[in-house]
Amino acid sequence: MQATHGKHLLLPTAPKKKALSLLFFWCFSLLEERLPEGSLSLYFRPIEEYSCDVPCAKREPSLPASFSCSSARWRQERPPPPPADFKTPEYWASTGLELINAASAYAQGYTGEGIVLGIIDTPVRASHPELEGKVLGMLLPTGYPLGNWTEDAHGSHVAGIMVAASDDIGMEGVAYDADLYAVALDLRESVTTRLPWPNFLAYFAALPSVKIINNSWGGSIYPYDRGDIVQYVWDKVESEPEYQELITLATTYGKLIRFCRRQ
Repeated sequence: MQATHGKHLLLPTAPKKKALSLLFFWCFSLLEERLPEGSLSLYFRPIEEYSCDVPCAKREPSLPASFSCSSARWRQERPPPPPADFKTPEYWASTGLELINAASAYAQGYTGEGIVLGIIDTPVRASHPELEGKVLGMLLPTGYPLGNWTEDAHGSHVAGIMVAASDDIGMEGVAYDADLYAVALDLRESVTTRLPWPNFLAYFAALPSVKIINNSWGGSIYPYDRGDIVQYVWDKVESEPEYQELITLATTYGKLIRFCRRQ
């Protein structure tokens, strides 16, 4: 490859690249004339990925922050935004994000992007606008009559706290860019006989991308101010198979099992 350092440009010398090289040289020569000296560096490689970095302090506001196409990826990096930029009406509508200092995490890029969470709760309404496209799968008890979202509201409520979209509507979730897999339990109060639990152990064991599973099952299973907390939990593990399966998910499959309750 031939380097043209005066323009900070590296061009391929292969004959079949000459026309394209001239085009890039012309375009970026014009671009650099609009920028202070030394503020533009382009590296052209005969591969599928390219990068173009323009220091933000020297970049004109009219230039885009980032752009991409199918055959090449060019990206210009900005300094991270301050946490205050993330404290939108949606942020405050969630009521709990400020308590956990979520804006500081968002400012560092931790929004849940690329993360898949798990939830064991009542059914999750995947068609809800705040959850649409985020529920990657849901395991239901056999024969469960899905659709009564007035009675089955809790799972969607908790899923929203976890991953509701940041879309300038309503509220946003803690990890608003994350997705989730759900396991639905029959916790209906309108029936005398509830359906058996689905096989959540096998379901989550087959999903290695799910590392954290949230559980919010109700007040009766939470150890409040008990002095015998260790014995209380041990009795639960010995007497209830669901707890044994959760322990298996943690110890054998590396899941973080989280129990929570609003106080």
